[in-house]
Amino acid sequence: MSTNLETGLTELKIDNARIIIDRVLAREGGIQEPTKTEPYRTYWGQTPQFLKDYDLPVPSTAQEAGDNYLTWLKLIGLIDICKEHPDLLADNVIDFAVHSGSVKSVGTLQEILNTWYGEKLDIDGLYGPKTNAAVNDFYDYRDDIARKVFTSRMNYLAELITSDPKIYASSAKGWFNRLSGLVG
Repeated sequence: MSTNLETGLTELKIDNARIIIDRVLAREGGIQEPTKTEPYRTYWGQTPQFLKDYDLPVPSTAQEAGDNYLTWLKLIGLIDICKEHPDLLADNVIDFAVHSGSVKSVGTLQEILNTWYGEKLDIDGLYGPKTNAAVNDFYDYRDDIARKVFTSRMNYLAELITSDPKIYASSAKGWFNRLSGLVG
């Protein structure tokens, strides 16, 4: 049985996650037709494979897509990054996870915590209790960590573009427009 404090924290995480999900949805657009880089229809950034992997319904509205993202954040544990408030770090990590996958996003966060803050996390891309504790330990540095996540993400996207310009160059403008909404 949960206590009122646990219930309150869970409700706060959900409220904060919803704020971030709304931001992500605004950056995602809506239902997107196939392109060179995404040869299938996406639904507010949700691919058919993503929906299948997490047993989520195909959304027909932004609200349904938001519900899917909230379920997904709970399933992968990433909702815990939203504990205190919908800050720059949570926004950057969650948007990165939506755009490039949670393993890439969380792995990048773990690398940053190890390299810059002396943590000894396994870089497994899973947002579990150890990663959450490390994020909480460096609470006062969340904006700095967010900027490092942002920079790593820019570098990752630049590497994709230069590795295969024929495929990825056409997406560059959209990717970097998306990032412009995440600078803090």
